[in-house]
Amino acid sequence: METIKTKREWTAEETKDFYSNLLKRALETIPEGGAAMVLGPMFIIRPAEENFKLFEQAQDKLEKKGLKVFNQLPITDHVLGEAPFDYKTKFEVFYKPLIQSGKITSCHLLPDWEKSAGTRSEIEYCKAAGVPVFEL
Repeated sequence: METIKTKREWTAEETKDFYSNLLKRALETIPEGGAAMVLGPMFIIRPAEENFKLFEQAQDKLEKKGLKVFNQLPITDHVLGEAPFDYKTKFEVFYKPLIQSGKITSCHLLPDWEKSAGTRSEIEYCKAAGVPVFEL
């Protein structure tokens, strides 16, 4: 994955702290008993805004089926503005522990998920944690 340039340089420690704090915020928003999570490409294949709409539609569909859903969109780098955009650290410090926290009960894949290196990593985290993965 490509690193996106930001307005300032982030040290490795600042980047790790940023994603650690983001993880803490995310875990606090997940309801008791856990939640499902939608996975898929965010910044490839289509413009990010189109991908985000696919995420929202999938989340709505899952909620209509009675699932509680963790919405990661409000805390994505793209939305947060000033962020380090360090994908390697983001996946190791944020996504891996999030998925393996016990609070994510299932993951649901958007179309074209196989084209996303990030989504493929998230699926590996799911496998390691025993989190079921479903295609939408």
